Amino acid sequence: HASLGVPHCSHTHCRYTPPTGSASPSPRAQQSVGVHPLPESSATTCTQWLSELCNMRGAAWALCTAHVATALLAPPSPAPKLTQRKAVLTVGTPLNWPDALDRLAYVREHGIDQFIEMWRRSQTLTRDDDLLWGDEVEYAILRVTDKQAKISLRGPEIRDALATKEEAHSYRTEGCAWHPEYGRWMVEGTPSRPYGGYAADLCRVERNMRLRRRRLLSELAEDEICPTLVTFPGFGVGDFATGCADLAPNGPVARSESVPDAVIHPHPRFATLTKNIRARRGGENVRARPPRFVDTKTPRDAPTTIEGLDAMAYGMGA
Repeated sequence: HASLGVPHCSHTHCRYTPPTGSASPSPRAQQSVGVHPLPESSATTCTQWLSELCNMRGAAWALCTAHVATALLAPPSPAPKLTQRKAVLTVGTPLNWPDALDRLAYVREHGIDQFIEMWRRSQTLTRDDDLLWGDEVEYAILRVTDKQAKISLRGPEIRDALATKEEAHSYRTEGCAWHPEYGRWMVEGTPSRPYGGYAADLCRVERNMRLRRRRLLSELAEDEICPTLVTFPGFGVGDFATGCADLAPNGPVARSESVPDAVIHPHPRFATLTKNIRARRGGENVRARPPRFVDTKTPRDAPTTIEGLDAMAYGMGA
């Protein structure tokens, strides 16, 4: 615009007044860049501010500023309709193990057929599609006091609050997605849109991880933290959980002697998974026996393996 001698902004949000003594642009120059004179009534505060800048810096600089200012002062987009997402499984009821037995052959057969069909379709596709990838981070929600750290069973509550806020800010370029985990004390976070195949996408990884942690921290209570632990050291030992009224072990789902059913996410998918694994084993609980790490504090007569890990919760993020 400046090279054509057109010190006018073509946006309808603001109106630029040329500085005193400047030559008015020719009608042909105005037409070539789509500039149309605006009526005096369309002047705004933005216009007055830009006019002062023009007097100081010149028309060309003001023209660029006008475009930026217009973008900043543009009316906000209407708020999207909020849809609360409770969990991954939204339709249907999980089947108990006895009810699923007569459907297993159908699932296996059609699973193979669908895989072969998708493989055949992929043979006709062009190989110019984008590389899309991502990452996931699982956070443990802990409540820390002066005496003890416990798992906080507020994972579903925190995840629903984060998902609602993400919906309200879905128009932003960078965002987060929050998913339920087996453990009620856990939250899983991923980027809201996948990374691409460019070198610039590598810089998004750490930036999005920082964004996820900031947003998660904003929903925690003052005495809660969200470390990314492989396992919670005190899981299953004494009074190790908080945030639920019923913390008694030997519940109807896990039948564990040390872990209450309350530590399982309330979505029926996870409870059904736990019960079905026990039913498939003939009603017997899992019995994990990892080797014991021996250090200077380990008693000499301690078993070489750790006993008592009789629930799936020990292996799913515990």
